[in-house]
Amino acid sequence: FGSCAFECKCLMNWRCFHFLCQSPPMNPKLCSAIELAKEAHKGQLRQNGDDYVEHPIAVLRILMEAGLDLPLEAYLAAVLHDVLEETEISEEELRVFAGEEVVEVVKALTKGEEYYRLPRSVRDHRYCERIAALEKKYPYILLIKMADKIHNLETIDGLLKARRDKILRETQTTCLPFFRAHLHTSDSVGGGTYETLLHRMEKVLEKHMVNSNGYITA
Repeated sequence: FGSCAFECKCLMNWRCFHFLCQSPPMNPKLCSAIELAKEAHKGQLRQNGDDYVEHPIAVLRILMEAGLDLPLEAYLAAVLHDVLEETEISEEELRVFAGEEVVEVVKALTKGEEYYRLPRSVRDHRYCERIAALEKKYPYILLIKMADKIHNLETIDGLLKARRDKILRETQTTCLPFFRAHLHTSDSVGGGTYETLLHRMEKVLEKHMVNSNGYITA
């Protein structure tokens, strides 16, 4: 098994350990992907001060906790979902390591410069539309995005209040309705994994709701 997972507190979870150890040939490739993420994000910090690599590994953990029956590419894309956006890794390097499918998924999850050129009022809506366009081909892409959003919500306390409020508002008004709308078309993936992640997102969002700011979960 090696040291790839247990060097990061995010994977200190028995189900994840069992999956990585007992599911060859997934184990070596996932370990290599974790090591690649660690090297690519080395020295980077998130806005709350955490080592950046803890985020993609946590996204992998959240996805695995929700379901262990997805294609290998889903777990690879989860732990590598930020490498094109946040690191020097190129599309070709990612393709050589993980294959064309993972490149397509990671590219769709990457916001890129065009995202930030859009008016703020439509950015997230357009981004969600782009992800949804790949849903039929790679249904697990929405699972990765939900896991990503869940971890962002779970680590929101370390951010400034204005940033927290922005994330909560965007989640409530754009992300959550989008994921709810795709529930019945996507929950066949991973035997209920979609519903599990959606429920977790709703619960963590509810936990952070601040009545004085008018946030609601309905």
